[in-house]
Amino acid sequence: MEQSHEHEASLNQQIVDLQSVLSQQKELVEQLKKELYEAKQAAVYLAETNSKLTEEIHTLKQETKKTQEIVSYRKPYQELEYLPQTQPGEAEDASAQMWLLD
Repeated sequence: MEQSHEHEASLNQQIVDLQSVLSQQKELVEQLKKELYEAKQAAVYLAETNSKLTEEIHTLKQETKKTQEIVSYRKPYQELEYLPQTQPGEAEDASAQMWLLD
């Protein structure tokens, strides 16, 4: 009879221990579920941000390409060449042109 009481007490202790372990595991499962949800939310946020940045990069590349095309279509202007006051070989004498005033 005494052995059966000891056996019953031992089984009751095992039940209490197993319930304690089960409770701890349930808490860990809930914590892991919470962490998983947060990780999923972070992954969605990062994916959305990545998509926005990719789109922005694409837009900037198109704008850069358009700007480069506009610049390449412009004809370069030529600097005006100023004619010298006297022709080569002529004297730089102002009196040589005075005949126009006669």
